[in-house]
Amino acid sequence: MTKYTETIKPTAKLTDTRLANINFEQADLVFDMAVENQNPVAINLAGLNYDLKIENQSLVSGVTAQGLEIKPASTSAVQLPVTLKFDDLRKLPGELQQKDSFSYQLDTEIIVDLPLIGNYAIPVTKHGELPVPKLPDIKIKGVQIKNLSFKQAELVAQVEINNPNAFDLAFSDFDYQLNINQQQWGQGSIAQRSSIDRKSTRLNS
Repeated sequence: MTKYTETIKPTAKLTDTRLANINFEQADLVFDMAVENQNPVAINLAGLNYDLKIENQSLVSGVTAQGLEIKPASTSAVQLPVTLKFDDLRKLPGELQQKDSFSYQLDTEIIVDLPLIGNYAIPVTKHGELPVPKLPDIKIKGVQIKNLSFKQAELVAQVEINNPNAFDLAFSDFDYQLNINQQQWGQGSIAQRSSIDRKSTRLNS
């Protein structure tokens, strides 16, 4: 039976922050961390505590149970997914919606189960910025008659879309409804994927 006279405490660092998804309701973040184990035996990741601060205010916190085994004499990747709901941002003091971005701080403790020691916490902290999503401004600039008959009329509308965000916006569907004299004359949907550059305006027909 092998005896261990000394346990080397592992180290950890945050290697990357990824914006997995963003919409007008929430941002899904993934924090990539690397845990280095210099011991000749594998160790288990017992848990991960995290606290996400926005503009120095604690907003999202939790504990995740991890069953990951960190191999001996190697470095293993650990991922922490965090969902930030933008409704929670509106509860914070200040005018965040008037900004293009906001600062965040992630404080984590990676809990590992070490031989002879037991649970050991490795603190990891990350600072950065995230964009504040804003609704685009959509205007009808004009409507032209393309084809007209006694049975139907084909209209072409020019739609101006202003993207006030600090990131590009993608549109995949556009639903519309035509009302004349408070009566619905027609409706439809355009399934055409397009994108608008950040801080720019685009005119679609």
